[in-house]
Amino acid sequence: MIATTGITRDVSSAKQAALALRASEERYRRIVETAFEGVWIIDGSNRTTFVNRRMADMLGYTPEEMLGKPVLAFMDADAQDAFVANGDQRRQTHQAEHEFRFRRKDGTELWVLLESSANSEASGSYQGSLAMVTDVTERRRTQKALEHQALHDALTGLPNRLLLAERLGQALDAAGAAHEQVAVLILDLDHFKEVNETFGLPAGDRLLEQVGPRLRSEIRREDMVARLSGDEFAVLLVNTNPTAVTVAAARLLGALDRPFEVEGQHLDVAVSIGIAISPEDGDDPQTLLRRADIALFVAKQPRGAFVRFAPEHERQGASRLALMAELREALQQDDQLFLQFQPLVRLRDRRLAGVEALVRWRHPQRGLVPPLEFVPFAEKTRLIKPLTRWVLGCALRQSVAWNRGGHAIPVSVNISMRDLVDAEFPEMIATLLHATQASPSLLVLEVTESLIMTEPERVINTLSELSQLGVRLAVDDFGTGYSSLAYLHRLPVQEIKIDKSFVAAMTGEGSRAKIVRASVELGHNLGLESVAEGVEDARTWDLLDSLGCDLAQGYFISRPVLAEQVLPWLARWNQSPGGSAEPDTTQAA
Repeated sequence: MIATTGITRDVSSAKQAALALRASEERYRRIVETAFEGVWIIDGSNRTTFVNRRMADMLGYTPEEMLGKPVLAFMDADAQDAFVANGDQRRQTHQAEHEFRFRRKDGTELWVLLESSANSEASGSYQGSLAMVTDVTERRRTQKALEHQALHDALTGLPNRLLLAERLGQALDAAGAAHEQVAVLILDLDHFKEVNETFGLPAGDRLLEQVGPRLRSEIRREDMVARLSGDEFAVLLVNTNPTAVTVAAARLLGALDRPFEVEGQHLDVAVSIGIAISPEDGDDPQTLLRRADIALFVAKQPRGAFVRFAPEHERQGASRLALMAELREALQQDDQLFLQFQPLVRLRDRRLAGVEALVRWRHPQRGLVPPLEFVPFAEKTRLIKPLTRWVLGCALRQSVAWNRGGHAIPVSVNISMRDLVDAEFPEMIATLLHATQASPSLLVLEVTESLIMTEPERVINTLSELSQLGVRLAVDDFGTGYSSLAYLHRLPVQEIKIDKSFVAAMTGEGSRAKIVRASVELGHNLGLESVAEGVEDARTWDLLDSLGCDLAQGYFISRPVLAEQVLPWLARWNQSPGGSAEPDTTQAA
């Protein structure tokens, strides 16, 4: 008899486990290969053992080209040093997300957010690292552009007042330690207003663009040229003396005395210069700038001259005090101060979105006093509080009148730093809303970006109280104070108003349009409406519309008009879909 003996084993479970493992591996492989983030694995010798396609694409390689190569091959010298210096931490711990720079195949920079974890055996032996990588190159480029724009003038590219004050502070610190002198020269172009009025704003801009290079050519490399505002520039001279400053001022006068060629025209402008020198005229940036400005006021009397600050010049400020006394009287009367309103419209459908209230002063002896001649000085005194109350009261009463006539038109009013730090300001707004029976939703309070950064926490608290009243809030002159971006998500605001210096220049240079686009996108990401100030022509309107900007304000839409001209303007605007509907502003003058 023949018999067989066999041993059987059920391997179905093992096969199923193997199949499940392969399926799991395939699933994770697909996840890694299709992930939006880059995945990069290196061994203990810092050589690449795996990259997904996303990581390779970021660097401009194929995955096969990267395999086996040391990670240092994808870095420049500085990044290599940083990588090597961080070796011990990389081997021992999980590295939190941080920025790092690689070098692409074509030589350009790749900035990434990188988070890595060490791969170690049970014994603790380091076997390599796995990194998750996100490309932030474009975001960083936009961030740097915003930083640059915050410290530089959009039209000329020169440093602005913020950067000048920062450099002046540094120069004064260095000069104090070395017993040296620093000088500030403030320059104002005489008759520049006539250039704008005769040849137009574009010609004025082309002239301003030529001023910086001329000034720059007359000073040393270590000195600085800045544009303060409008037709006002500044020169910072370091390690200098009064004689050298006098020579420099004469050279600057001569440089700007030559005609400017703009669009085939030869334009002549003179310049006046005010000078302040440390430490005699001041040993801090604010004092030195203020006294240079006082000297400029004296220099402008004869025009085309330069004057150094002297103590008696400060006494001439008494005339400004007289003007403030007259403003106090005007606030108690009914026939000198009045409001004009500039419309804001939606780019999407051209519908009226609101108006901005602008105060004007018709002085019985001086005539029409420009706002720049009394509002800044009111802000430096206690007069700004009654002036703000007057503007708000008039604006709210007008809003109520329009609303009762069937036109719900929001009214925007600018508020000052003194308002924001006044603990009674929110209560004043509540009282005015109640007294006028105005709807809080039809009042928009505008705060300039630079004011927010003066005392950010205090401003946030005040804005929060105002928001609770139901009024809308807007950040004015957005883009001129980059540091406020850190607080923007905390501000209870509904709008950002992009500064007109960016808007006016955006059709000339693609980089300016990118700044506006970044501001619009940032606003939308935070749920805020974007308003473009200074829209002067149809080309700017069309470009803003293509960028997704929400609202526009500027002369292309309407100049500031009297209250009784707003509704007639609106009727004309609604009947002119192809362009602006400028009203007759002769009465407003």
